[in-house]
Amino acid sequence: MKLTPPKGTSDLWNEKFYAYQWISNSILETLELYGFKQLRTPGFESIDILAKDAGSEITDQIYLFQDKAGRDFGIKSDITPAVARFIAKNGASIPKPIKVAVADRIYRYERPQSGRNREITQVNAELFGAKPAQIEGELLACFYDCYKKLGIPKTKIQIGFRPLLEKFCNNIVKNKAETLQLIRLIDKKDKLSTAEFDSELKAIKINLKNIKKIKKFILLKGPVLETLAKAKKLLANQLDLLPYLSELNKISKFLELYQITDKCQLNLGLARGFEYYTGIIFEANLPGSSFGSIGGGGRYDNLVAQYGGKDTPAIGFSIGIDRVYLVLQELGILPNKSPKTNYYLVTKNKSEDLTPAIKLAQKLRTESKAVELDILGKNYSEQMKTAKKLNPQQIIKINHHKTLDAGVDPNI
Repeated sequence: MKLTPPKGTSDLWNEKFYAYQWISNSILETLELYGFKQLRTPGFESIDILAKDAGSEITDQIYLFQDKAGRDFGIKSDITPAVARFIAKNGASIPKPIKVAVADRIYRYERPQSGRNREITQVNAELFGAKPAQIEGELLACFYDCYKKLGIPKTKIQIGFRPLLEKFCNNIVKNKAETLQLIRLIDKKDKLSTAEFDSELKAIKINLKNIKKIKKFILLKGPVLETLAKAKKLLANQLDLLPYLSELNKISKFLELYQITDKCQLNLGLARGFEYYTGIIFEANLPGSSFGSIGGGGRYDNLVAQYGGKDTPAIGFSIGIDRVYLVLQELGILPNKSPKTNYYLVTKNKSEDLTPAIKLAQKLRTESKAVELDILGKNYSEQMKTAKKLNPQQIIKINHHKTLDAGVDPNI
């Protein structure tokens, strides 16, 4: 019998558990400042819900099972579809915009790597019923404030525009399936060398002229206004792409109003994995960190309607707790949020000595103090060893005359 957890999962104990809890609560507190309300959805969903426009890569990662009635389900692999399903059913009666916060675990069958396991802990913010471009500015401000709250204000937000990328790619390959194939290749470009990227482009029959065009396009990355100006110049002759740049220009004005322009970069080569995105897409990363994306999101206006609800504009983001934990650890700023033991009561190992210790422990607990005392019948020296390992704020020694050797500090 193996006593290790399943591959790609881990046990969270004490310091790590409370660190995860603190990260999650810090993000949720920030979301509540922006009006988000928490929702919990089931841990599994109909496969029709989970696989809707997720993309083949995500669909292949879903843990599938059949219930006893032969119905097909999947363990939740993404939070957004479940929330969209909830809005499709209940959204008509909820005042708009609807702001939903979800802290949950999801599961994907993929190769485990640093900061990315098969069990993923994350917090999502999903907003329904608001169109561009002001809400993009507000949501990105909220997104940034989450990282600021966590103590990593140097976080940069990479902003792309999925329809612009799709149209650009479609103009090259003229086929939806090939367009998606090209986008998936662009999405993994940072994991490939230049030679590997060129080779894979040639493998999907992209000629040399278009390879150069693709490379110029995906290199459009940098400060928002400066990169927009470069994009307008580069794409000036492609009139069907200019409306998308106009949308990005509108969003950029709200980035200025929310005072986060310098926290963002325009990155037109940004793709992201989900195929349900219909507008702006974005990711957060920390310059100089050894880890990649620590969160991301985008606009997905069609998803609610695909589940049978009213046509509802939507946008949202998710922040991965696993990777944020590692980033905070890498920076040396991971706080220790484990509960502190205020007092450890040490007694003589005699039954008559337990009465004052128990009475004092219960009195202190009514005052919201964390108290430990021996319940295993350890002798005095063993109790002292245990107390020192637990590192309480104060050790109280109770002698056999039922009096205190040390007073109780009321400030602990």
